Amino acid sequence: MGDVYAWVEDQRQRKRREFQQLLRRGREIWTPTHIFNSCCVKWLIDGNIQCHDDEYGVFYNGCPFDPPSGCSGEGCNRDHPCITLRFDVDTKSTIAHLSHRLDPFVHYMNSLVAEGKAWPQSASEYQINGYLRPNLTNLRNHDGFGGHLVKFELADVTASDAAQRLELEEKEMNNRAAKRPRKSEQSEQQDSVVISDLSTAAMDIVMKHRLKFDVQDDPLTLFCLTQVSKQFKKFAVSIISAKAKTLDLSVTPLVNGMQKFGDDRVDGYDSETFYSEGFDCVVQYSKKEKISLDFQPSETGDGGYEPTNVDAASFSWDSGKLDRYSDDEHTRDYDDSDDSEYAYWGNKFRVYWKPKDSDLVKSPERSTDFYGGQKPSIGFKIAEFSLHRQPDIGIVTQTTIGGVIITFEVLESNTSETEEVEEEEEISEYETDEDAEDGVRRVVRIVENMGNYIQFTGRIKLIRVKVDFSVIVRLHARQVLRQLSSEYGRIQRERPLTTTESEYLKFVNLASVLNLNGD
Repeated sequence: MGDVYAWVEDQRQRKRREFQQLLRRGREIWTPTHIFNSCCVKWLIDGNIQCHDDEYGVFYNGCPFDPPSGCSGEGCNRDHPCITLRFDVDTKSTIAHLSHRLDPFVHYMNSLVAEGKAWPQSASEYQINGYLRPNLTNLRNHDGFGGHLVKFELADVTASDAAQRLELEEKEMNNRAAKRPRKSEQSEQQDSVVISDLSTAAMDIVMKHRLKFDVQDDPLTLFCLTQVSKQFKKFAVSIISAKAKTLDLSVTPLVNGMQKFGDDRVDGYDSETFYSEGFDCVVQYSKKEKISLDFQPSETGDGGYEPTNVDAASFSWDSGKLDRYSDDEHTRDYDDSDDSEYAYWGNKFRVYWKPKDSDLVKSPERSTDFYGGQKPSIGFKIAEFSLHRQPDIGIVTQTTIGGVIITFEVLESNTSETEEVEEEEEISEYETDEDAEDGVRRVVRIVENMGNYIQFTGRIKLIRVKVDFSVIVRLHARQVLRQLSSEYGRIQRERPLTTTESEYLKFVNLASVLNLNGD
């Protein structure tokens, strides 16, 4: 125990030395000394305590002997300096209040004064040009002190955003008005007659001979046009109908899905042939040859995608013999149960769309392992159809909520159950044997057990796949949404979103969950 106590004391002494080093570093930065002496150095350097929550409660980073980084203020009798920002509605400027005139704070404010961007109102208060949001971003990105020392109230940000948004929208409106040519009242009346007479022809020219070439590969814009007016919708639908007949679609059949168990269950993981519901449920399939699809019109006019090579549209499966009773709670071995009936997941169809180079929607990369390794893209998986156990013989049509319909015919579907006598070695306990070297021996007997097995086989022929264009719109909208999240995040460091930007974001959000069949 003496060694343990000595080690604990060594750790405490080490942390005391580290804290003294932190204190000396703080004194070099946070001058003048008479103000710094009343402040908490851990707060100035690191801010609030760095901790995390887990299922056992709260724990701090580092070893048990490391003092937590930062200071929460609880039980601390020292000052916790900060700069508090407010927004002045009358002057449309930011007010910065310094709780302490520490040199890093003062130097930053004086640099703004020297640049003509701010001026002192008192010893502890400065008025800074501009709205609160950009000034907050500049202060928090300043190298002289941490962003945790800059505070604000949500009400001030809201007031600043409202004023800044109003100014931005007034500028936008004025810019549009300045670009619009002035016309006399008589001229406007004449133009209205001309526009009324030629609107249909003009729309036809624009949509068929100009916009068509620009937006046929832009699903989100096409959807937007359908919401503008009946005329725009008519022309957009004609483009959508043509585009929907040129998609690069394929189906990958996956057969004999078997759930994997044990520590090696994710070995060889590939997102093309595996299915997972978290780390604990991993299913591996065997992949059949990809079935390419071409659009074929129908007498009803809607048509659908059918296999390019009819001979390659059929595939078979054979589960092999599956142990029927290995799922008994007393005999199940999770490391050796990959050939058991309860581990069998049946077959799947996966439908893929691969965008062309001209499409604005870009193919995602493909995972090659459970931890994110990448392979060349095989396109978007737009639908997945599961055939658990054995399907009945006949033609089957399945529909996903997202708007993909698949039709196939089950040509064969067989289930066979067998019993087999299996011989197994059984080693007895030690028995006395005077002739043996140690006077004992183990007897090995051959015993017979009855094995019960089930086997699933069959054959399926793919007939047709139909894809609603809303599937493509959703994929495009989700990519745009990710881009907007990044772009708008940068914008909001400097200003609030305008009404136009907010409405666009709402529109893209709507399109990302679109179901045209449900409209």
